[in-house]
Amino acid sequence: MNAVLVILALALVFYFMQRMHGQLGGCKHGHAHGRHGHQAGSPEDTAGAHGARPQARASAGPSLASLLVITLILLLPLMLLHRAAPPGSPVHPLLFWGALLLPFLVIPFLRGAGHLKSREQMMAELETEQKAQEAEWRQQRLQVVGPLADRTSREMEIEATRYERDLVIFEGSLRTEPEGAYKRLEPSFREMDRSLRILEGEEGRTLVVAVPIPAEEVQRVRESFAVPLLMFAATLVTTTWAGALHQGVDIWQEPARFAVGLPYSLTLMAILLVHELGHYIAGRIHGIRVSLPYFIPVPMGLGTFGAFIRIRGAIPDRRKLFDVGVAGPLAGLVIALPALYFGLSGTVAAPSGPGVNLSGSMLLAWLYGLANGTSVRPDHVVALSPLGFAGWLGLLVTALNLIPVGQLDGGHVAYALFGRRRAETLGWVAFFLLLALGIFYWSGWLTWAILIFLLGGVKHEPALNELPLPGWQRRAIGALAFVLLFLIMAPVPHRFMTALGILCPYL
Repeated sequence: MNAVLVILALALVFYFMQRMHGQLGGCKHGHAHGRHGHQAGSPEDTAGAHGARPQARASAGPSLASLLVITLILLLPLMLLHRAAPPGSPVHPLLFWGALLLPFLVIPFLRGAGHLKSREQMMAELETEQKAQEAEWRQQRLQVVGPLADRTSREMEIEATRYERDLVIFEGSLRTEPEGAYKRLEPSFREMDRSLRILEGEEGRTLVVAVPIPAEEVQRVRESFAVPLLMFAATLVTTTWAGALHQGVDIWQEPARFAVGLPYSLTLMAILLVHELGHYIAGRIHGIRVSLPYFIPVPMGLGTFGAFIRIRGAIPDRRKLFDVGVAGPLAGLVIALPALYFGLSGTVAAPSGPGVNLSGSMLLAWLYGLANGTSVRPDHVVALSPLGFAGWLGLLVTALNLIPVGQLDGGHVAYALFGRRRAETLGWVAFFLLLALGIFYWSGWLTWAILIFLLGGVKHEPALNELPLPGWQRRAIGALAFVLLFLIMAPVPHRFMTALGILCPYL
């Protein structure tokens, strides 16, 4: 339960910091987005993501990695309270909430809240800045709309032209197939310092959108290797400590026994690393700018909150988005499945005690039967070895990422397969299903639903060209990915128990 509350606290503090970054940091026109950044599903959304002036974007404030490090530092009171509390003893609610709310009191001072202005002054400055911004947008549009319309008309029958902030939107019907139209138009748009997007419009129409190229696309900053490496090393330490603690060894008191935690640590780190490298390599193959993996160390519980990469540029099309999204989960399974198989080998299921219920997952039950060749009752549990526990966590991470919502890997796959509108509908269905499961079945689902809502939402940022459809090969792989999600998370139906080696007395 403490781990669940800490995860929720991390999400709340991180969300609050992003809000404070927008309100007190002087950036009122959007912010840079990463893998879980700004969501866009329409020209208005695109304006929110790319409509800022380069000056505003350049002063947008700290990066996602910096915010994450600051967040972890501000969570130290909660972590220290968890560490100081004697094992098994309850923590007084006032102490817990005091440690949780302390960052909310500290952040305004760190953000320079001592220079607050009156509401009238802020509104007047905002209105003045908005008028200046609108005048600048009008001037920019007048300079480019003529040449852009002339070049677009060669590929599309333009029925209407609209303007959203600094965007120019042409609506109509393409004369040629989408991929060829994009390849021919993109160089012309880039000559005008505009990024091209071809989106699905209403009633089968097509939208060709000209988006100003952000400053970070023009001036690419070389990525530092120091932060990812430091976070990787810190996560290796915290997961080794967590793995040893699971075996009853506190390596802070007995550092010579650190090797006890290595089977769990190295296996879990390998699963997370291979998962993120799957995304990284797929992105590099398709020419997408992606960062190195960032690991998230946590000195409690499992030792980590996982890892992530940042996509620093827009996704070219749905096919490439599919490849980037599905590569991570499938790559992680290459390590997670063998780890769980060998971790289950030789284990004995017991009617009670700590462990994992084998009937709670079809894939887990099948692997146990395959590894041991014995039958168990549905109410039996198996105590996993450190290797098996890390493999089981790897499967859970894969399944959670494959939920078809927003910026999760499953959200990428759903958007690529079904399109923006259908994927958004599917995302809302999955989100409310998680809420229902969290209320009536397991509270962990509720926590995961809140995390999705706060950090990503259910919308998906559109690809530059969202009209090309994935072929049958990608559709088959996508179907396999969602079947894996079902096999990992779904309990074993009664009619399949015998086939999976589970002895049910009611059959």
